[in-house]
Parts: sequence; structure tokens; C-alpha cells
Amino acid sequence: MSPDQLGQGWRRWEDWWLRPVPADLLGLFRIVFGLFLLLYWGLMLPDVPLLLSRQGLVQHVIDPYVPAALTPLLAPPSGAVAVALFSLFLLGIVAFTLGVLTRWAGALLIVFHAYFWGVSLHLTWFTIEHLMPVLIAILAFGGSDRAFSLRMQRRHGSWRASEPVSVLAQRLIAVQICATFLGVGWQKAWLPDWKDGTILHVALMGRWATPLGYWVAGLPLPAWFYDGLIVVVKCFEVCLPIGLWSPRWRGWWILGMFLFLFQIALLLSFWWFLILVPLSLSFYEPEALATRLRPARLPRHA
Repeated sequence: MSPDQLGQGWRRWEDWWLRPVPADLLGLFRIVFGLFLLLYWGLMLPDVPLLLSRQGLVQHVIDPYVPAALTPLLAPPSGAVAVALFSLFLLGIVAFTLGVLTRWAGALLIVFHAYFWGVSLHLTWFTIEHLMPVLIAILAFGGSDRAFSLRMQRRHGSWRASEPVSVLAQRLIAVQICATFLGVGWQKAWLPDWKDGTILHVALMGRWATPLGYWVAGLPLPAWFYDGLIVVVKCFEVCLPIGLWSPRWRGWWILGMFLFLFQIALLLSFWWFLILVPLSLSFYEPEALATRLRPARLPRHA
């Protein structure tokens, strides 16, 4: 390979990761993800004293190996303090969603997220809650407030104005979605509990099962039916990260992702994974989507 070919390859690689692109899609991601955070955490607000204060479930959950200097930070506060801190957390989500002081709001959310995890939520943590700080960081520091935000309202007189951003943030979201599905898919491939369909049948009778899930579990379905479903789930989760990069088949894979996650929500109450469906638009090139999202009459700024 000649030096010129190497140089062209490097420029294409750099262009794919770092070129300036319209911020429209990233701005919509910020709004959609922020609304999701408000729903997810807002539903917890009535139970904050129970979950995050010493008046509830975690009166004293401090690891004896934690340094004494950190103990006050990890000790559950009173109910009133817990509600106040959680309310501040929700205000940070509102600021993040509106695109005002976005970086400060994102940093605040990440700090509070780690604090709530340390206080008690590590006892009942879900995969989506591991993804939250990663996605918040990408959106908060990746320029998502340069479109459809109060920042643009203040700088250009219109919240619909936009400025170019690096495509890196969008690529990182796509890579994170791939890593999530690929990780859980390969994990199921070697974990002993996923060798047959027993775990799926038991899950439909567990504490997260919906009434529909209980009904399905009560049907006289043969064991090979659940065994076959396990094979389908493993293959889908491993192949999805590859299929999403195919321009020809991407739309079908996104539809498959929606149907897969919607089925989980119907049967097992895990509705929060559906947020990955709109975020999967990150696999499309932002220039093409921006043309559809933003008519020519809407303002853009260099």
C-alpha cells in the first residue's frame, strides 16, 4: 500500500470519527433521553425516603472497608435531606433536557447518580442504570445543546437554531449500543443458566413478570419451545450489533430491536430498555437525517 493510499485511508477514518456535522440529531437525542430520565427517576420520587434515606431500607449499609473520610458521603441521610437531594437531581435532568447549562447539569447528574448508587441502589441495579451516566456524559459534553435548546435561544434568538458539532458523540452512542447487545449476547452464550429455556420459563413466573407473562408461563408449551426461544435470543443479540451497521438492512434490524424490547416490556416489565430504539438512529449518517429534521427555512450557524 502506497503512502498516498495510507493517507487517504487515515483521512477517511478521521472523517468517520471526527468530521463536523449538524447537531440536530444529537439535540433530539438529548431531549428524548432527558424525558426518559424524568420518567424513570420521577416514578421513584414517592419512594425516595424508603430507598435513599436512613428511615427506609438502608439504615446502615456502609462497607467496613470504606475509608472513614468517605463514610459521611455514603451514609443514608434523613428523609427530608434525601428528598431535597433527589429534587435537585430532577432539576438537573430538566436543565439537561432543555439544553441550558448542559455540561454543568450533566456533571451534576453523574455525581448524583454515583451517590445514589453508593447509598443503596447498588442493591437493585439494572443494566440501563449502568448506561445512564455514559449516555449523559456523551450528550452533555458532546455538543447536544447546540440544537433545539435554550442555549441556542440565548445565542441566536431561536431554540431551533443549530451549530455544527463533531460526529464523535453520535459514533460513541452507536458503539455503546453495540457493546451492550454484544456483551449480553456473548454472556448468555457461555453462562450455564442460559443453556436451555428453563431460565426463560422461570422468569415469566418471577417477580418482574407481568400478568401477560404469568399467563404465557401457564400455557402448556413444550420445553423445546423455550429452548428454541433461548437460541433465537442469543443469535439476535449477537447479530444485532452487526446488522445495525448495514445501510441496506438497518431499518429492519431497528424494527427487530423494537419488537424484541417491546416484548420484554410486555412480559417482564423491563420497559426502560425501549430508550435504545430512538438512540439507534445514531447508526444513520447525521447529514441525511438533518435534512429531514430541519427544513431549509430553519436557521443554521457555523
